[in-house]
Amino acid sequence: MNRRLAKARAEHEQYLYRLGVRGTGGKRSIHSIPNYRQNSSQVISSNAVPENGTARSAVKYTGNEIAGIVTTHKSNLMPIRRDNPQAAVDAASMRR
Repeated sequence: MNRRLAKARAEHEQYLYRLGVRGTGGKRSIHSIPNYRQNSSQVISSNAVPENGTARSAVKYTGNEIAGIVTTHKSNLMPIRRDNPQAAVDAASMRR
């Protein structure tokens, strides 16, 4: 190492010392990390895996409500209900 580099490093070390930087060691934490481990003999567990209690039951169509499906303009499929036969007439005449 030449003299200029050694002088520059020494000046830099003095500068860091004035700023409060001491040494080149790693930083130490001022906080301690608590021990989160628990005694496993106190933990009660089970080998039984429960079913998904929040799942909805499957909805199945019974076939009583829809009379048919019509195709209107632009290949739009539209269901026709049994209680509204006028909807089939309107769909046949391309009305919305």
